[in-house]
Amino acid sequence: MAWFMFWMLLASSLGFVKVIALAYSLDVEAYGVYIAIFGVSTLAGAIASFGLLERTIKLYPRQWAAGKQLQILADAKLIVKRLLFRFLVFGFVGVIITNAIGLPFSWIEVISVGLLGLGSAWLSVFASLFRAVGSRIALQKFSIWRSGLACVFALIGGWRWGWSGAIAGDVLASSATACFAIGSLKKLYARMPDIQRDSGSLEKNEEVDSGHDDLYFANMISAATVMADRALVGSSLGPAAAGAYGVIMLMPQVFQMLVNVISQYIGPLVIKLVYLQRSDQSKFSELRLQSILLSLLAVICVVFVLLARRLSFIETLFDKYAISDLALILAGLISAGQIYCLIEFHLIAYDCERQVFVASFWAGLLFLMLFAIGAYQSLAVEYFVAAAAMARWQQVGMLTSALARVNQKV
Repeated sequence: MAWFMFWMLLASSLGFVKVIALAYSLDVEAYGVYIAIFGVSTLAGAIASFGLLERTIKLYPRQWAAGKQLQILADAKLIVKRLLFRFLVFGFVGVIITNAIGLPFSWIEVISVGLLGLGSAWLSVFASLFRAVGSRIALQKFSIWRSGLACVFALIGGWRWGWSGAIAGDVLASSATACFAIGSLKKLYARMPDIQRDSGSLEKNEEVDSGHDDLYFANMISAATVMADRALVGSSLGPAAAGAYGVIMLMPQVFQMLVNVISQYIGPLVIKLVYLQRSDQSKFSELRLQSILLSLLAVICVVFVLLARRLSFIETLFDKYAISDLALILAGLISAGQIYCLIEFHLIAYDCERQVFVASFWAGLLFLMLFAIGAYQSLAVEYFVAAAAMARWQQVGMLTSALARVNQKV
């Protein structure tokens, strides 16, 4: 498990290296455009799924536990085809609307959002297939390929052609990773014994993919708060402020990667154990311990960054984007709240997607209200970071309360 965590953290850190290097190499306005397009495209990938991706989170681990590997592959192929059709339609309509109405976006930016969004959605499907298997080695190889190629291609493109080259590099990396994933998954699923493929001894009568609609809307709201926030800051304060906000939010992104590393293995495992009625109270105790450790790590990181920013080569980056100590402290508060992802997995395992949606809805509403106030008043970047922190911790509080009620019933 330790080596798995190491390699997964290494893969996740490559994404952090990419955005840091782009922040250095691109000017402030170009970096603001890049992160705005990247965030909107990721959000578009989540929206266009209409619940298809969320359905795989719980369905695939349960089908794997029931010995239905062939059904998983057939379902994944259908999802990939549907996503391709939807993005072709949305991209075509988007280009027409942009040219007809004269929106402040070029057709190149619209196509970039579509290609990045499709790549993000496809890779999410492949990630669900790897998580369902439960193979640490296969999952870490996929993660390293996904982050490594994106880091290399985006940096080369950004250095040569600016933000457009960085976007092109991300698109190329997604395509190459998809090819690698398809080849790996074919071998991985082909090695499964026939008895597992046909076994129905663990099959249950319940609808194992129920609740994905609630989860879709919950993820769409959460994605809006972590992906569209840069675009909102940029539209109200300008691309330079969006770039500064993006650099500040690098710390929460790192912690999001950390929690995702844990969730990619523990989440499907919890779903399988609950499905097979092998879960116990120790899982809730482990979650509390993970929350405490994550909060302590957030405090340590904030202190480390505040001290490190006094170094000349690091201070240059902070001065370039006019980042204050207060903004870093608030970013640490958001970082500690990234545990919400793991809490959601526990609720999903017990078919409590409605509670996940309710928590996301109220957190998203608070986020929207606070950001609207900040945009109307043209408040400082620190205000927007504080608003994001308040929304995140409201979500964590509601999820924790819902899980506590589930804990009492188990």
